[in-house]
Amino acid sequence: MLDVFYRKVGGDYSNVHYRLDDDEIILLFLEKFLREDSYQNFLKCYAVHDEKEACRYINTLKSVSLNLGFGDLFRISEEIANEFRAGFPDLTVDQFAVLERRYDTVIEEIREVFQKSY
Repeated sequence: MLDVFYRKVGGDYSNVHYRLDDDEIILLFLEKFLREDSYQNFLKCYAVHDEKEACRYINTLKSVSLNLGFGDLFRISEEIANEFRAGFPDLTVDQFAVLERRYDTVIEEIREVFQKSY
């Protein structure tokens, strides 16, 4: 079940399982991610040009995505986080679309995992 989830989010289940050592721990962190609000806070802060907070939230999303093995979400959040190094970036519609699509995929697939596990 988790190996399918990780394929769908561009991740590597074997790597995550090696690091966290137990599917129950992975499931615990996936459940916590459903309540993690870095994505929403990034969007809010970016919209009002709060560079410091937007940068903080996108870096948090990048780190959480890396640690939980959400490969596709990690890559786009890393790309956006790197753009903050030169100041407040003028992100493209495509970047926002990819970020939204990859975040939504992770959320939808986590929910699917929990529907199938009960």
